[in-house]
Amino acid sequence: MRVAYWPAFRRHSPRKPWPMVGWELLVLTARWRCLPFHYFRYRRYDPAVTLSHALDHLPETVLYYRILNAVN
Repeated sequence: MRVAYWPAFRRHSPRKPWPMVGWELLVLTARWRCLPFHYFRYRRYDPAVTLSHALDHLPETVLYYRILNAVN
């Protein structure tokens, strides 16, 4: 996170204001019950991306460790 996504987040312009980013991270964490690394990986902090769109994205953590384990 610190090496791969944080520098890109800091350089990306335009991006959502800090309070909105913090709120969206809290909502995503509560929804998926995992750290929302996909928020930074797929640039969900871009103002063009709505919170509902970010909530529709299934994080890899959920897919690989919850859904696939339940299926197998």
